[in-house]
Amino acid sequence: MANTQAHTTREIDLTLARALRKARTVARAVEQKRVAVRAHPRTRTPGPNTYKRMSAGQLAAAFLAGEAVHRWSQQEQGFFRDELHNRGFDESLETWQDEQYEPSNSDEGIDTPRFDHSVASLAVLTTAGLDNLANAIDEVILGGDGRVPGALPPAEVIEDMQITNADPDAIVAYETGVGTSPISPADLLDEQEPQMETADLAAEDVAEQQDAPAL
Repeated sequence: MANTQAHTTREIDLTLARALRKARTVARAVEQKRVAVRAHPRTRTPGPNTYKRMSAGQLAAAFLAGEAVHRWSQQEQGFFRDELHNRGFDESLETWQDEQYEPSNSDEGIDTPRFDHSVASLAVLTTAGLDNLANAIDEVILGGDGRVPGALPPAEVIEDMQITNADPDAIVAYETGVGTSPISPADLLDEQEPQMETADLAAEDVAEQQDAPAL
């Protein structure tokens, strides 16, 4: 019978740690020209606000992208390290800091068959491929993984851009085009749905009244 209970932090941590170790193997294969890279340039560097909203799978993909694609800075590595620490992912943190470290072989980890197969058969690392690897981890995790839920609010995007020393013109362009709201787009949708439902019901009532036969 399939497990329907939410996974523990320990289980998710071990799963991510093992994924990081396998992702490091891919990064080394890229260095040795055994795996090619054809990924799109990033529109911006992720800051701490972005990292705190990443899923476990996205953290693994960010690590691989940083190691093999974008050559992440010391600053960004610090964001990654702090996020692992903040979520209590001790095995993942140790795996990231020490290339020789091997995560626990206990049965507490979660099987990731699609991720394992994708990593083992990878010949070209693309942007879509990174997303696929992230999804292959996230699809087997039940329950929360410690991330802050919801999409990044514009205000936090701007804060990340400032922290990572983005081009001031790019920041101004983002503020002009998107705005500076501190509310997540996901939260805005949640607020709008009840209002839309109320409006739809009101419209239905009016229509019924208009269609009702005269007595």
